Amino acid sequence: EESKNETLRSRIVVFATGPVGTIGGQPDLPVDLQEIKNGARAIHSSQMASLKESTLHDANNLYVVGSSKAAIDILHQFLPCPDLVRKIKWVHRGHVFFALRESLETWMISPSLLIQKARKLSFDLAFWICYKQWFDLLSKVARIIPDFAYIGEPLTNLPLRGGVESKDVLKKIQIHFGEKRQILLKQQRVDKDLNGKSIVVNSDGVLEFQSDKGQIYQVGNKDVVIFCTGQRHINHHCNQINSFSVHLPSMEPSLNSNGVFTAHGYSQIPPVSAMLTAGLATAYLDDAQCITLYSSKDLVKKLAHLDQHLKSAKDQSAWAITSSYIGGMFCYIQPLVTPTIIGDVGLHHRWQGEWFGRDLDVRKDLLPLVTKGH
Repeated sequence: EESKNETLRSRIVVFATGPVGTIGGQPDLPVDLQEIKNGARAIHSSQMASLKESTLHDANNLYVVGSSKAAIDILHQFLPCPDLVRKIKWVHRGHVFFALRESLETWMISPSLLIQKARKLSFDLAFWICYKQWFDLLSKVARIIPDFAYIGEPLTNLPLRGGVESKDVLKKIQIHFGEKRQILLKQQRVDKDLNGKSIVVNSDGVLEFQSDKGQIYQVGNKDVVIFCTGQRHINHHCNQINSFSVHLPSMEPSLNSNGVFTAHGYSQIPPVSAMLTAGLATAYLDDAQCITLYSSKDLVKKLAHLDQHLKSAKDQSAWAITSSYIGGMFCYIQPLVTPTIIGDVGLHHRWQGEWFGRDLDVRKDLLPLVTKGH
């Protein structure tokens, strides 16, 4: 019953709300919205529900800032309303790649052993490149793989972070929001000082966008800005906002102790990461001698190796570290979690056909996955 309150007690709690900080947490905004004083309305994409439809229709211009999945979702949401589409200016620093939904839901989940191995080989290559932070090479590889797509040029410097989208949606965005409807921001300097920023609030309290061609676009008092700029995990145990642990709560000891864990990225599908972590924890609680990745020394060694690699990585920005972490997880650790499954369980035909959307028996369904092969 919906009105019934129930208290559940558990020996272990697993949080699978995003193992890396770039995909969960608090809205990440390039400016302090409180500094905007001219009456312009600016919000984060996660706050769209608070934006009245009348506010959108009354606006002179609608600025959608960002090029990843959230921005595509917002732009696509506006397509049925031509009056709003005409007001939109799409603001970003470059386009990104998207994995095509059509591929993920067809050949990639085939039970064919040959196709499973082919899928794993292609993903292993991409993960290794991410791990090494060879992002220029990654862009070149993604351009020639038909399972990825992008809307246009130029690409951002870390382009493989768009998420999953359908070819049809990307085509519609390309048609309705082409180059003439876009404001390409200048590239941000590494030191992120005021002169290096492309989005600022000036001394008069007016939000400004600086394009790569040096033009300044000022947001008027009757304009609306929607920042699709992602979220960041804020680690309250750490005072430095750019510290390593901010980006990777799954690697932070203080967030993984006393029976509370942040799931590692054992899958590209967050519920699968939670599912596998639950299987590993149950196997250990049922029988501490049960051999899984958790009960072996391999996990600690490999996590320590990954930890050192990430701390010494050349690019310490959130998305670069995230990409390197995911690459390392899938190259070195994920294959040891489920040795009898080829590749990511989230792309396996059993997840798509037998388990998705259904209740699982942890001991019957999961324990064989995490114990066999060890």
